[in-house]
Amino acid sequence: MPTNRKTGLGLRHSLLVVPLIAMVVGLLGCMSLEQMAPPVDQNLVQLSAALDAPVRADEATLARGRHVFINRCISCHSLEPVNRYSAEEWKTILPEMSEEANLTEGQQADLLAYVLTARRFIDLYPQATKP
Repeated sequence: MPTNRKTGLGLRHSLLVVPLIAMVVGLLGCMSLEQMAPPVDQNLVQLSAALDAPVRADEATLARGRHVFINRCISCHSLEPVNRYSAEEWKTILPEMSEEANLTEGQQADLLAYVLTARRFIDLYPQATKP
């Protein structure tokens, strides 16, 4: 088996170490579901009530929006944290993705309300979603 001159490690050993390092880095960088998609609670509902339309939503709307975000978005790709994109970017992304996911207009409205409210919550209270 060939040996790396710099490390003295064989190719076989290197092939085992690289995935292990990648896994450790991945685990350290993992975000919990609550960090990517904050749960709907009174804080989120109160924030939504203080925001301008079309974001303003009641608890049921936000809960439905979070459900769509967690369960439907992940069917096509990995779940993105709600604060990964700006509000303006979400307003462009969601209609395109909603069409791909065959969401109803109601589901799309719920999803938009949840994502924009949750994103704003994380902006205002970043410590609330820290592990």
